[in-house]
Amino acid sequence: MKGLLQGVKEFIDQDTLRNFSHLFSIKAGNGLLVVCTLQIDKTAPVTQSLLDWLFHGANELNTARTISVGALKEYLAAQTKAGVRKEDVMNHFWEIDNKPVEDVLFWEASGVDLSKIH
Repeated sequence: MKGLLQGVKEFIDQDTLRNFSHLFSIKAGNGLLVVCTLQIDKTAPVTQSLLDWLFHGANELNTARTISVGALKEYLAAQTKAGVRKEDVMNHFWEIDNKPVEDVLFWEASGVDLSKIH
């Protein structure tokens, strides 16, 4: 998409090879920070089990990574100051996930007129 929209032809590893994790933990100071970004249905029985484990069993995690409370505060302040990172059109379209990428709506949203690409 960056090639079509912005003329970028080289491989951009920071865009393509980003590390994603929707559930992770890290030791922060004397505590344990558990981050869960899963979009969950609070009424589903499996969700109740997950939430129960997150609140009562997270201390069982064998978390090797650590961060100082100061470094965590600095990171969070910097991320907040930078603002929301807008995903490119293709990633955003995949997040919606209600139509295939081949659908006309994708190309309209991206602003690409395939008939004008040589």
